[in-house]
Amino acid sequence: MSEEIFDIVNERDEVIGQLPRSQVHAEKHLHRAVHIFVLNTQGELLLQKRSATKDEYPHCYTSSASGHVSSGETYDETAPRELEEELGITGELTRLTKIPGTPDNAREHAVLYELITDAIVTPDPGEIASICHLSLGRIAYEQGDLDEAIAQHEKAYEASKLVAEYDANGYPRVIIAGGGNYLGGLALIGSALSAAPEADALERTLAFFESILERHPGRFGSIYNNAALAARDLGTAIERAGREAK
Repeated sequence: MSEEIFDIVNERDEVIGQLPRSQVHAEKHLHRAVHIFVLNTQGELLLQKRSATKDEYPHCYTSSASGHVSSGETYDETAPRELEEELGITGELTRLTKIPGTPDNAREHAVLYELITDAIVTPDPGEIASICHLSLGRIAYEQGDLDEAIAQHEKAYEASKLVAEYDANGYPRVIIAGGGNYLGGLALIGSALSAAPEADALERTLAFFESILERHPGRFGSIYNNAALAARDLGTAIERAGREAK
């Protein structure tokens, strides 16, 4: 099998020549790539773990699908090809942005695309070791951005009310992979809010649980318990502050 040929480019992404893939990587020439981020309608991002045979970043997690732009090919031609080759799906891609090639991204000028679909993927085992879905709320939670975590959890619910539904056996109908189920995600956020160092942490915790109760009246007893605990702790803190002020 002949080696793939890439266009090499300058800082302005203008083609200045062609070289084999191995030489481009070895000599660290600027070249082109695409990344596709596939989300489902519940707001979960599909991530792939690169196979052990990849020459760059083996066994590392990356975007849903990605690939180099071959010589003579455009970004917009490459993206749907890579999506179908790596995941076995097609769809209408939205072009998001373009980022310049730097040493931090393997000197790849890269165009980023988004696809929202619930299609079943078929990963290419030669490219992908495994895949997972990670809720955007969990990603924000792991990054410490609780406001964004709350916002993403609300979006997931609005996108599909099933995320908050439980079957007759008490099991969640939809699992938010990487972040537990919907209720588990709420508990994670509430715990992080209450443990925050800010002076208004308890107020924010109580307000958060109250907003959940308003959204799901009469549901999820554990949320009522958490709200009651937050109210108790807030009352205790107010009482203590009052005594100390005397």
